[in-house]
Amino acid sequence: MAPRPTRENREVRRVRFAEGRRAGPAPDLDTPEAVRAREIEPALPPGVKIVSTYDRSDLILRSIATLKEKLIEESLIVSLVIIIFLFHVRSALVAIITLPIAIILSFIAIYYLNLTSS
Repeated sequence: MAPRPTRENREVRRVRFAEGRRAGPAPDLDTPEAVRAREIEPALPPGVKIVSTYDRSDLILRSIATLKEKLIEESLIVSLVIIIFLFHVRSALVAIITLPIAIILSFIAIYYLNLTSS
């Protein structure tokens, strides 16, 4: 049995908090900060702080940046291939313009149907 803490032998104790999970379709980027600020920190006693051990918001932001970069690169490559194979710029523009519009319309439908990519 551990000795009872007194004024003379106080020690810093580390407490493990259960992993915070989001309930429902909450955005992953907002969840850690929102939970920390609104729900947990006001209820903690003075001197107790929350230290995040696994926050994936940086990973998500880097993934989004990589995705944007690759989408631009692939769009340019596909446009070039279409122009080369059709060998007619006006005909190629129909396909080059139609593909991004179809993708944008599908994302708009996903948004209004309240669906997520996960």
